[in-house]
Amino acid sequence: MSMDFMFRALQPVEFLSKFLAQGIRPDGRGVHKSRETTINVGSISTAEGSAIVRTGETVAVCGVKAELTNPSAKHPNEGFVLCNVEMPPLCSPHVQPGPPSPSTQALTQTLQDVLVNSATINLEDLCIESHKLCWVLYVDVVCLCDDGGVMDACVLAMSSALHNTSLPHVDVSSGSPVVSLEERCALCVRSFPVSITFGFFQNKALLDPCGEEEKVCRGKLSVAMQEGGKVLALHKTGGSVVAAASLMALLSLAQERAQVLVELVRTATKKT
Repeated sequence: MSMDFMFRALQPVEFLSKFLAQGIRPDGRGVHKSRETTINVGSISTAEGSAIVRTGETVAVCGVKAELTNPSAKHPNEGFVLCNVEMPPLCSPHVQPGPPSPSTQALTQTLQDVLVNSATINLEDLCIESHKLCWVLYVDVVCLCDDGGVMDACVLAMSSALHNTSLPHVDVSSGSPVVSLEERCALCVRSFPVSITFGFFQNKALLDPCGEEEKVCRGKLSVAMQEGGKVLALHKTGGSVVAAASLMALLSLAQERAQVLVELVRTATKKT
């Protein structure tokens, strides 16, 4: 066992500090450099839309399933979109079997909030027949490997999968719905929500921290944005209060990264 490995394992804070003093991180990135991100869409043939996102070693897969149901009495001209995030034990040694942890439940709620705040899906587009028939979309995200930046990967997978989604044609002229699986129509998706995470270590904000860095960061800030820089949600855990000037600087960095991620989604889903 090398001395470097022992130093890294036994003194992780000092190990990271040694690198940051030279302006780089252990994996060779700068403070404000993200890991390589790739998107693959349409891999799940049984879903209406799907996407697999890899950022570094973090992997998230999203599948969109559609079912016919009745609209609610309160909103008879709207359908439904329901998000769910799963963090199985295989994704990280820190995840235990059993019901979803509070952090996983919070992540599910954050994805739902991002969809609502971004108006990515107009729920009226999911209505087939007012008061009678509509679509409910189940957006299921599973983290296959957690090496930091899980929220970023999950939001990106959700956004990519929705842009890859098409729905079967439904004919209601005969009085009962007839679904045509061969005739499909692309889901109208109105924006490209993405997420960018910073880890706070000493006096620095690390863009897109990996799992090793997240363990020693005193806090994290995840910013959900859509194209144009509109902030959809802020999720901060741990650490002290972020000063207004520092927050504005981070939002500017997040906007730059958001533009890159949006272009990745456009390219992967062939949308311009």
